[in-house]
Amino acid sequence: MAKTMLVVFLSALLICTFFTQDVEATKYIGYGGMGRDTSPGCSPIHPELCKDIPANPYHRGCEAAARCRGGPSAEKEEEEAVSFPIPTPNLPRKMHQ
Repeated sequence: MAKTMLVVFLSALLICTFFTQDVEATKYIGYGGMGRDTSPGCSPIHPELCKDIPANPYHRGCEAAARCRGGPSAEKEEEEAVSFPIPTPNLPRKMHQ
């Protein structure tokens, strides 16, 4: 029985070696390999995948009054802050003769 199992296993292993192929490694993944796990998308074959309305409506993420994204009003304030001169103390100066 053990000899029969060994012969079956070795013959299956020999058959599997004939079906394996040498594959040359490539440096980059092609577009076909990257898109295999995605859904086919909107098409006449799959009309149920066509979506008219986005899942979530767009929102800015912060209010415009908070100026957390910059913009013209925030840039203007930065320029105004830089344009103020730094006050220097009015000290008496020595006059050289």
